[in-house]
Parts: sequence; structure tokens; C-alpha cells
Amino acid sequence: MRADQMPLEADLREKTQHGTESFPFQYYADALYRYDNQFVPQHWHSELEFVIAYGGEIEIQVWNRPVRLKSGEGILINANVLHSYQQIHPEDQCICPNIVFGDGLIAPIASTVQEKYVDPIIRDGTMPYIALEHGIPWQKEILAHLDIIFSLSQRYGKLGSYESTPVSYLSNADLTVDCFEMRVHEELTRIWQILYGNLSAVPRIPILNKEATQQIRIQKMLTYIHRNYMHPITLASIASAAAIGKSEAARCFRRYMNDSPISYLLQYRIAQAKQQLQNPHKNVVQICMECGFQSPSYFSKVFRRETGMTPVQYRQYPTP
Repeated sequence: MRADQMPLEADLREKTQHGTESFPFQYYADALYRYDNQFVPQHWHSELEFVIAYGGEIEIQVWNRPVRLKSGEGILINANVLHSYQQIHPEDQCICPNIVFGDGLIAPIASTVQEKYVDPIIRDGTMPYIALEHGIPWQKEILAHLDIIFSLSQRYGKLGSYESTPVSYLSNADLTVDCFEMRVHEELTRIWQILYGNLSAVPRIPILNKEATQQIRIQKMLTYIHRNYMHPITLASIASAAAIGKSEAARCFRRYMNDSPISYLLQYRIAQAKQQLQNPHKNVVQICMECGFQSPSYFSKVFRRETGMTPVQYRQYPTP
């Protein structure tokens, strides 16, 4: 499975488990240029995430704020923060190695270390992300430690739920160790020391009441779509799920999803239909109705427009 096909809860929480309970750490390398629309969709998780862009520029949307990364630059995305990322230039071949890890890997839960040094970062609502550039010494040092973690993970780490593409940009690809997990912990601890020591230099992003309200609204509307896509849905009913008007619903979707509510609904229905078409015991008409399309001809028309083939053809030759 690819990261652009990640399973999500109705509120966009990622369903995937990253690592194990005893070692909550997982390495991935997302080849954005191979993904549909060169895009990883909006999602959030309770873990922290470090990402570095290679092979071109990417744009990461954190909440509704776009953050551009040039090749070699990185970002820390805080826990429980809604985010997505996308390749900017279609001709690039962007690969984004990243790690998703629980804060318990840095320090035991409820420990003095966590209370003094970890919580002040992960519980700071004005710090949804920290961008990392080579031109700033302490950020460059963090990027160097991440290179070590990525290199070791590529060599020794267990495969995650998503496919990973080998990354040729790493400077420590030939590095070997005897104690992989201990070295990862050591590098993460050092990164955290650097972060904590430079908190005063990290720009804060005040959360406006309006922004928080809009994020709640988009999550309510997405939850409504994900739970009711099999039934007739209108723009008015989507807006009603968040107790707002149709114009405000459209503005929220443009800001957070870069799409319209109805277009997103159709894309979600098509995604569900693709999954169901892999079940040979269901016929196309049944799938059409169960995915909210009231007419088989309209279902076929939309499906072909989005995938380049009819539902019957897709069933015979499924694509990712």
C-alpha cells in the first residue's frame, strides 16, 4: 500500500499503527512522483513526524498553512496536527523519507524528562510545526542527525505498512551499527536536546479562534461524508453537518482540502467503489448503489473520467 492510499477514520485520523507498542517508531520513504496527484492526503496522528524533501520542492499544508520545503530541507510536524504534502513541480521526482514516532520513545510517560523537556513542545498549541533549513546551524545539525536515522532505518528498520522507495540522497547510507534501536533513541534524544535548547528561536503560530473553529467545521463535514456517502448527499446537507451555510462550507473545503465539497464527495465514492470492485461476489450495479451513485450510467461516466476505465475494466485490470 502507498501512503496516498492510507486508511483514515472519519475525522481524518490515520488508522495505521506506526511501529510497535514496545518500539513506537516507523520509517517510510514516500515517492510523491509516483502517487495520484503527487499528493499525500490530509491526515493526523498522535505521533510526531519528521520529514525531509529530496529531488525537488514540496508543499506541506499544516492546518491551513502552506509550508514550502526545498530539496534537503525538513520539518517536524507536531502530534495531533492535521497535515498533507504534495510535490510542487510535476516534472520533479520527489522522495520524502520520514519517521513517525511516539513521544514515549524520547522519554518514559509521566517521567521528569517528559514533563520538563518533551511536553513543553508537544503540548504547545502555537508550535504545530518547526521548519528545518541548512542555513541555520542548529537546524542543520538536526538535519544531520535525521540523515543518520534515515540511513540506519533504511538498512536495519522493519518495513512499515506503506511501500518505501530507496533513498539515494542520504549521506550515511553505508553506516553500520550493532544496536539499531539504541542508536535511533540516541539520535532522537540528541535532536530533542537541540530543539529544546533553541525553543526561543522557534517562531510561534498563534491559533486564532476562527482558525480552530474552521478546523472543527471541516472535520465535522468530512465525518458526515465518510459516514453517509452511500446515501444521497447535497452541498446543503454537508454544510448542515457543521451548522454553516453552503458558501462557508465551500470556503472551508478550499482552504483545507483544496477541493469543493461535492468534488471531494465524488472522489471518496470512487475510492470506495475501487475497493468494492475487488470483491468478485458483488456486481457493478450493487456497488454503484452502495457507493451513493443513483444511476449505473452516471457511475460509469464518473468512474471512467476519474480512472480512465470503466468499472468493469477496472475489475479486470485493477490499478493502485
